Amino acid sequence: MVPPGTFEVWNGLGHAGEGETSLGLALFEDLIEMEHAKGVVPNLPEFIDIKWRFDELTDTGASGDPSVATKEKGLKIEEAVLNLLENFIREMDQTGWAYGLKKHSPEKQAAH
Repeated sequence: MVPPGTFEVWNGLGHAGEGETSLGLALFEDLIEMEHAKGVVPNLPEFIDIKWRFDELTDTGASGDPSVATKEKGLKIEEAVLNLLENFIREMDQTGWAYGLKKHSPEKQAAH
């Protein structure tokens, strides 16, 4: 879990928003052009789930607020995702999960 208070705007949500842009900065900083970071945070009613076409929401291709993204936030996201995956694999190991690596008999392979 990313520590509470990590994100400044819209809980880090959005396509190419604060969270995704932060992770991009942590993983491949040289590809991120922060001078172009702008998005939109829609003002949504609390109890209504509104659907929209993406071009109705933003003309930049981004939603959320990528301008407040930082490499440090991205490193927190990376750590949270890696911890989640590590815990998942450990739990699955305890159940005997074989990760799809079981060998099939030649007859079963020929049928595929």
